[in-house]
Amino acid sequence: MAFKCKEGRGKEMVKLPEGWERRRLGDVSSVIMGQSPSSSLINKEGKGLPFLQGNAEFTSKYPNPINWIEKPLKTASKGSILVSVRAPIGDLNFANSQCCIGRGLASIEANGFIVDNNFLWYSMHYFINELIKIGQGSTFEAIGRNELRNLCISLPPLPEQRKIAEILETADKAIEKTDAIIEKYRRIKQGLMQDLLTKGIDEKGQIRSEETHKFKDSPLGRLPEEWEVAKSRQR
Repeated sequence: MAFKCKEGRGKEMVKLPEGWERRRLGDVSSVIMGQSPSSSLINKEGKGLPFLQGNAEFTSKYPNPINWIEKPLKTASKGSILVSVRAPIGDLNFANSQCCIGRGLASIEANGFIVDNNFLWYSMHYFINELIKIGQGSTFEAIGRNELRNLCISLPPLPEQRKIAEILETADKAIEKTDAIIEKYRRIKQGLMQDLLTKGIDEKGQIRSEETHKFKDSPLGRLPEEWEVAKSRQR
């Protein structure tokens, strides 16, 4: 019989909809703690499996490995959730291929008959603060297998899990597009600042060009002929 989470702490206090239940992470997934191999076995030539010691190679979603190993000790399956279990605790990534994990990481592989993998990904993001609190109470700011396995999450029926994950994934994609647009306009602004603060604008409101306006050399580079370079006054 599966262990049921106790009532009365943190997010567990929230009343759940009918048909939902609270379950331990260890009851709905396989939790594998990483183990670090000898540094002499690690290479940078792409031989063997990618090796991830901790979250240093994490990006927003998938790790970008810089080391590989031919004789791995502990491995994570493609699609499993990687979680940082040493300071900083709680960073998450998806394994985009089978990989070897060091002691700074753990792998969480969802039991697909109980929990949807994408739903588990979002649940981990939501409940991860519970683990961070536990880790901050330890000497080395780390969490072990038992703390990870005993993390309680809220589970709706599987079809509802998939719908929830789909909605959140759609929101993530919209955020990614928005971030890309913001970055594009940030670059445009940077270019405009360069032009406006070194060339200025003419009477028509257009950025000056050396083809239509006289420029001169200055310590700051080429500037319009009538501009001056002034030193800031010190108080």
